[in-house]
Amino acid sequence: MVKKILAKSYVYLILLLMYLPILLLVVYSFTASDQVGIWNGFSFKLYSDLFKNKELMSAVGNTFLIAVSSAVVSTILGTLGAIGVFYSSKKTRKIVETMNQLPVV
Repeated sequence: MVKKILAKSYVYLILLLMYLPILLLVVYSFTASDQVGIWNGFSFKLYSDLFKNKELMSAVGNTFLIAVSSAVVSTILGTLGAIGVFYSSKKTRKIVETMNQLPVV
């Protein structure tokens, strides 16, 4: 019982350490201050400045274009790979599944 509680606490602590910096950036993005860590009250000033700057909007657009295109390409390649493994021989399937597990190890 204690071991289970400690294991869950450890997982929650790791998740907190991973997501807390992201959460802080999100919270501090809604302030009027130009410096991270200084809270001047709730404001959309930084986001209005973002949408007014053409260079930043171009960068945001390029980021979305890259994200969507990489998602489409990876979905197509993953689907074709899964179909190929499904219809391959047992020996080839085992080799591909083993190669697929190498990055995990």
